[in-house]
Amino acid sequence: MVPITFSTDTPNLVTNLVREQGTISDWVWWSSLLTGMLTVFLFTKLWTSLGVSTNIEFYELRYLKKTDGPFESFKGLC
Repeated sequence: MVPITFSTDTPNLVTNLVREQGTISDWVWWSSLLTGMLTVFLFTKLWTSLGVSTNIEFYELRYLKKTDGPFESFKGLC
């Protein structure tokens, strides 16, 4: 999320928001910071309870399950 937030188009977006809506639109970025931090702490607690510490471990836990039947793998191809 950090590289996306600091990409080259972000200064243009912020400048446009301030030009069109005034400096009150800067609170959008501050609220994103606060909600982003809360999200990190929430997901950290959930991932710790699952016993994973990386995205790959989470994906393996979530998606590498034994198939339930003979047509389960066919559904993934559609």
